[in-house]
Amino acid sequence: MCEPGTGEPPVDEPETIAQVQGAAHLSPLDGQRVNGVEGVVTAVSRNGFWMQSTTPDDDPATSEGLFVYTRSAPTVAAGQTVSVDGAVDEFRPGGSGGWDNLTTTQVVGATVTVTGTADVPAPVVLGEDRVAPQQVVEAGDPKSVEYAGVDFLPGTEAIDFYESLEGMYVGVRDAEVVGPTKSFGEISVVPGTGVDAIRTEADGVLYSGYDRPNAMRVQVDDVLLPRDSMPPADVRDTLTGLVAGPLDYSFSNYKLLATEVPTVADGGLEREVAPVQHDRELSVAAFNVENLAPSNPQEKFDRLAGQVVTNLRSPDVIAVEEVQDNNGSQDDGTVDSTTTTDTLIAAITAAGGPAYTAYWVNPQDKADGGQPGGNIRNVLLVRSDRDIEVVQRDSGDAHHEAEVVAERQGNRSLPTLTTSPGRIDPTNPAFEDSRKPLVTELRYRGERVFVAAVHFSSKGGDDPLFGR
Repeated sequence: MCEPGTGEPPVDEPETIAQVQGAAHLSPLDGQRVNGVEGVVTAVSRNGFWMQSTTPDDDPATSEGLFVYTRSAPTVAAGQTVSVDGAVDEFRPGGSGGWDNLTTTQVVGATVTVTGTADVPAPVVLGEDRVAPQQVVEAGDPKSVEYAGVDFLPGTEAIDFYESLEGMYVGVRDAEVVGPTKSFGEISVVPGTGVDAIRTEADGVLYSGYDRPNAMRVQVDDVLLPRDSMPPADVRDTLTGLVAGPLDYSFSNYKLLATEVPTVADGGLEREVAPVQHDRELSVAAFNVENLAPSNPQEKFDRLAGQVVTNLRSPDVIAVEEVQDNNGSQDDGTVDSTTTTDTLIAAITAAGGPAYTAYWVNPQDKADGGQPGGNIRNVLLVRSDRDIEVVQRDSGDAHHEAEVVAERQGNRSLPTLTTSPGRIDPTNPAFEDSRKPLVTELRYRGERVFVAAVHFSSKGGDDPLFGR
């Protein structure tokens, strides 16, 4: 075809990065071919690169950054200017398990032409140049932020704010660490200026409800760094100076992909220690030992024992969660956990702690959730050197219910358990495929004390804060 009246082929006008991104969560050009998209390379990954416009528009709702997917290692380098032809594609990370994830806008099947060099743009510093809406992720109820006609409001909604920066070179300065370095290398931070996050007493970030999401929190990720190079960090630490890189998205979170290894300034966080127990106090603690099994390395038992003795100060009673059976995840019908508890008790004694006695009720095989074959359960550890008597009364099997009945003592009617230790309402559908609460009756210096160890299933059912 030709341009009408000219006899010449139609002109295929080049697109800009802002036009590709659009002011929405999905590109208006999704599935279409584009040509002559120009910009400067800001960062390179193992299967593509990020580019950013050197002639941005004046609309803060349209990102000026874009990822070009090359499948294999790209041949361009940061600081080179390029012109890109290809197809626009909205990539949803996570495959079949990523249904709730947002997409990232990419150019695929790209032909890349290097046109020169230019300075990498200065990063958009979060908290300084632009500030995320701090306590609003999405103000309305659009069902999906990807539906046509949904308002796109980066000035008031954090999910739209970060979308408007997707693929751009961003940074945080003197960012405050609000969680420990994760096993996959991410560090959660809030920018050092311009934000007012709701903090915990230990200076973490407090998530107390949908109306206080602390949406300015940013994950600094090590995807572009050498393996295992992200430094260990913890709450109260600071990533000193400027940490910069492209803003990406994965695992339901926007992430700043650092291009240089951050420097961590120690904030002096110390492990908490329980207050000193007074003479006539009964100290009780809950302690999750995270799928503890005899097959775990002795180092884990020793670490847990040290926390019991040093940080919890050897409580009188410990409600221990996630104790596995005698052979851990081996699925052979074993349900008893004597070996597991004996090993933990021995480690506590070796760490300078007192002798404990363990009390529990074996679960039915594979009926309490957790790791298949592990048969996790609640266990009570009770100190043997204190004036504590554990009332043992007809524990029964996994289905036997502990009930509260009245016991006459003179003119008084006192509560007592029909089963101790026993399980609370173990056949109730509310506890299906979950740990059944364990209740035990104690006597402490003549007083009746009832301790219930509770470990419910993790809360589920929510969509991610930064999901579609």
